[in-house]
Amino acid sequence: MPASLETFSQSLTNLIKKFETDKAHYLSKDYLEGQAKIDFITPFFRALGWDVESEVGLPCRRPEAIVRRGATAILD
Repeated sequence: MPASLETFSQSLTNLIKKFETDKAHYLSKDYLEGQAKIDFITPFFRALGWDVESEVGLPCRRPEAIVRRGATAILD
């Protein structure tokens, strides 16, 4: 279900604040790509209203985003 502009805006603001509070850590070489997905990428797509974990029961071959070799592939 698509997110409302207000809901998306608030979620995006929260993600930005989270990043700004510990920016040095998030930009360091010690911060892992997989952790970035958990902390920022998945919440960003969830804020857009995407069902990134296929919680609404989409067929396993047709989720809105799938993981391929450690990266997220966006499907249209």
